[in-house]
Amino acid sequence: MVIGKVIQKLINHIKMKTMKRLTNGLMLAGLLFGTMFFTSCNDDDEEETLLAAEERIVGTWVINESQILGNTIPGDGSTITFNACTDTGCTGSDYLAADASTSDITYTLNADATLLTIDDSDPSKGGSYTGEYTIVTFTNSSMTITIDTFFGPVTFKMAKQ
Repeated sequence: MVIGKVIQKLINHIKMKTMKRLTNGLMLAGLLFGTMFFTSCNDDDEEETLLAAEERIVGTWVINESQILGNTIPGDGSTITFNACTDTGCTGSDYLAADASTSDITYTLNADATLLTIDDSDPSKGGSYTGEYTIVTFTNSSMTITIDTFFGPVTFKMAKQ
């Protein structure tokens, strides 16, 4: 009879250890499974942190499309390059892919980044972008500007190279 009680205690002890292991294993599995769902990932829908306008504009911008007289004209590889401003002003260049010509420009960007004024030094070369443009959109990597002309509004959609 004593052996029966010893065996029963042993069985109960084994059951308790098994239950503890099973419980601990389930808790560990639950923790691991839970962390898979609560681990932080980058949110693709996050808005990009915009640089200051005077930094954002610096670089070469490819003209992806132009809109004039209700027609959309695809880009041809033409670019406008805005250099960082210095004590002497803001300079850059424009490149017209159609004839591979380049012209120097000076530019100003107003304080709230809604107006961009470009002065082309030689309108016979480059894209001849002289004028005051309203900035429609302006991110770190894309910019849309528009200008009123005697043809009506002309819009340029650009992407930073």
